[in-house]
Amino acid sequence: MKIDAELNKTNAQTKMPHEALTIQGMLSELTRLPDDALDQRLSLLTPQERSQIFRLKAREKAKADTLFLAREILGYKFFTDQPYLRLKNFYDRPEKKKMLLWPRETGKTTWGICNTVKILLNDPEARIVIVSDTEPIASGILEAVKSHFLSTDMLRFCFPEHCNIDPRYAGTKT
Repeated sequence: MKIDAELNKTNAQTKMPHEALTIQGMLSELTRLPDDALDQRLSLLTPQERSQIFRLKAREKAKADTLFLAREILGYKFFTDQPYLRLKNFYDRPEKKKMLLWPRETGKTTWGICNTVKILLNDPEARIVIVSDTEPIASGILEAVKSHFLSTDMLRFCFPEHCNIDPRYAGTKT
């Protein structure tokens, strides 16, 4: 296989320990390469291997960065760096109880939906309470979270193990 020979050659040149030829092994090896060697290595990969590496990189970043998850995976393009970078930093603080007081139409509920998806990606067994002024609003938030797992193509591509859900049994209102 062309990649095997090239990986062994690059390992010998850069004195990197040879890792198993898994996508995770290639990814960890690629992250240690200088930019010019990285470009050369990526050109040797098949489109399927590049797709798998993209998936792994996107998974890592989405699990750690709510802003990336919201914009790039869930498709909320209106989340720009300012002021949502401040909001991300606010949510990433270790305190469990937080209160966000922003005006209407600034994306508070949407951000909460994205943050809920992030929590579930990191811990599928997490229990989350959705509280709102009325039951229909809380149900709508739950439906939005469920709809991402059922129908957002990029989320399904990056996290297929979380998205293979029978829609009849996805979530509850209890």
